Amino acid sequence: MMLGMGFGSVFGLLALLLILWGVFTVFNTNRDQDRPFLADGTYNTDSDALEILKRRYAKGEISQTEYEKIKQNINAL
Repeated sequence: MMLGMGFGSVFGLLALLLILWGVFTVFNTNRDQDRPFLADGTYNTDSDALEILKRRYAKGEISQTEYEKIKQNINAL
């Protein structure tokens, strides 16, 4: 008569956890690779805002005067 889970089940559970950890690591490794982080580890949102502003101007969504005004506001932050 067998009592408890036994060593096979423990090793199986450890193997499953190791596989799940590996999958999680692979998917999260390259997630934030292209983002410009600051020295304190926070994300630089100013460059993101400027990129969005440039795209909006290039698409013609905003005029040049609006572009310059918003750019000054972003740089003032």
